[in-house]
Amino acid sequence: MINFLRNLRRNNMKNSKYITYSIGEIVLVVIGILIALSINNWNENRKENKNEQLLLEKLQTEHGYNLDILTSDTSYIFGITESISAVYLNLKEQNEDSDSIIAERINDVLRITLFEFSTEYLDRYINSSKVTNDELVTEFIELKELYSSLDLSSKLTYDYKMNKIIGWVEESLDFYNAEIEDVNLLRNKVFINRLIILESIEYGRLENFKESIKKAMKVDSLLATRLSE
Repeated sequence: MINFLRNLRRNNMKNSKYITYSIGEIVLVVIGILIALSINNWNENRKENKNEQLLLEKLQTEHGYNLDILTSDTSYIFGITESISAVYLNLKEQNEDSDSIIAERINDVLRITLFEFSTEYLDRYINSSKVTNDELVTEFIELKELYSSLDLSSKLTYDYKMNKIIGWVEESLDFYNAEIEDVNLLRNKVFINRLIILESIEYGRLENFKESIKKAMKVDSLLATRLSE
């Protein structure tokens, strides 16, 4: 009986050591898996950060191009409504000074400016971002919406000038020499009314332009900060 108990105790000790060994093996395997997953996640995060950095660099170049478009001719954009009002106010007058002012400003009135922005990398960054509450992403989305509004208002101005203004002045202007041959042909109530409407359209575009410039400058600063981190 004593021998039987001794053998039973030896077997229990062996089983206990085996269970302890097995648990240890399992723990080591789990730790190994966790380490492997951690390394894999670290590599993936590093890869994503590198890809984001490259995308931001391309986006910064694209943004610089768009910013150049916005700032290339601000004097014309900011002065267009003044030129339109100067023309229609002086069309109501009939003297050499008024004719001179009309001749000086009419080219600005007839000028057509469209904005063609590049948004390839802007769209890529917005679509690929996993952080929806990121300030930079929010500013990008708002900037794109402003670009769209400015593009729409510019096309509206283009269509109105082509359909309501250009055709009206063909008989009074020498387009080749950019000179007015008979300013009196422009002294017409309908044409003056169309200029007043054009002024309102251009004012709306000017407001879009101001907001776009302001937002683009802010985005430019945020981009530089993000790339320096």
